Amino acid sequence: MGEDECWSLTPAFDAATSFGAMLAAYRCARRDKPKTAEMDRFEAERERRLLDLQTALRDGTWQPGPARQHTIYDRKPRVITCAPFVDRVAHQVIVRACAHDLDRALPPEVYSNRVGSGTHAALARYRVLAAKAPFVLTLDVCGYFHAIDHAILAQQVGALVRDPSARDYLLRVVDASPPPPTAPDYFDGDDLFTPHARRRGLPLGNLVSQTLANLFLAPLDATVRALPGVVGHVRYVDDLMVFGRSRAALRHARAEAVRSAAHLRLRLHEDRAGIHDTRRGLRFLGLVVSRDGCRLPTEARRDFAHRFQGLRAACRRGTVTLEQVSAAVAGWSGHAQHGMSEKALDRFLRRTTVLG
Repeated sequence: MGEDECWSLTPAFDAATSFGAMLAAYRCARRDKPKTAEMDRFEAERERRLLDLQTALRDGTWQPGPARQHTIYDRKPRVITCAPFVDRVAHQVIVRACAHDLDRALPPEVYSNRVGSGTHAALARYRVLAAKAPFVLTLDVCGYFHAIDHAILAQQVGALVRDPSARDYLLRVVDASPPPPTAPDYFDGDDLFTPHARRRGLPLGNLVSQTLANLFLAPLDATVRALPGVVGHVRYVDDLMVFGRSRAALRHARAEAVRSAAHLRLRLHEDRAGIHDTRRGLRFLGLVVSRDGCRLPTEARRDFAHRFQGLRAACRRGTVTLEQVSAAVAGWSGHAQHGMSEKALDRFLRRTTVLG
């Protein structure tokens, strides 16, 4: 909000910050997360902490707190930003307050971070489109989260989120994002200083970031959907699978997608923008998928076995509960069953997940 605007609480945001809604947001923020001392301290004073947060959100004084960052190595280094636990609760409240507006802005081709969608719905849609089209174009964005331009994002949020309280808080979270670790790109019309004068980047590991990253590429969805020769597409965050009737149509789609991305100050991975036969298996969302079915890659099984050993060690230390380990195994099994036979999955789990 501008300096001359007064903070006013809308009925919608008042409902989103009712104590019952705050309690539900707290439970979502805590669900399936490793146990930490910070979470325990919050739990010990849960009612007072939630009431304090409710007051701050309602009177307009809430500001994101300092986050800590660490690097994980999942095939490549990723810098994860961990917001304070109270901020994670606030993120849940803010996103819920504007979820309808944001979801309304997304086309049905987007399957990430949406109620009723997800990886398995995206994989099923992939197979439907693969049965209709002989070719598929793979696209993804270079360093996507680190490249998201704050000014363009603020324009999108301003145009789509009607509740002023939710809109203001979303942009406060964006403004508090730490500087990205990557160098900026130059685009047509930039001078020497333009990329350095524009703020960019959303942190990984943040609910608001995940939600807004979904929104930011909506113009690219619209561009691809309108192209001749395109049968349909599937997007999961910044991974796009575009299905076409011919290689020529998909070459044209690739060129138009590059132009559309540049308008958002994004670059697409040129070396990954391949055109493939839909009869052949292609890696997508952790499975090798074709029009005939899905297969779980061998390295995915190795990755889970390694992850499970870490969970077991954490369970012995008391930082992860047995229930959380069981939930992780159940979640992975639910995904793996789409790419393994029931007998093979059962053998693998019995061999891998024996708690000693």
